[in-house]
Amino acid sequence: MERKTFLTTAGVVAAAAAVPVTASAQYTRQDFDAASNRNIQFMAKILQAVIDDLNGDARDYGGYRSAAVRQLQAAKADLEQALDHVHD
Repeated sequence: MERKTFLTTAGVVAAAAAVPVTASAQYTRQDFDAASNRNIQFMAKILQAVIDDLNGDARDYGGYRSAAVRQLQAAKADLEQALDHVHD
């Protein structure tokens, strides 16, 4: 086994062993839901930043850039609808 692979594997095993079995019992469903909601919000912000960056480009690359922007906007809208669904 290569040294790099071994060290990575050893690190994962050590980290897993360091987590107490009862740690998962400390978290409620609301904790996991709140974390998921924050993740969705964060990803929507990242998508908006990517959209803004792409919209600042001078070239359209044969329409592919604008097509990618439309798809990213649709993905962002899907994430926003997911959050709206949580509040229904």
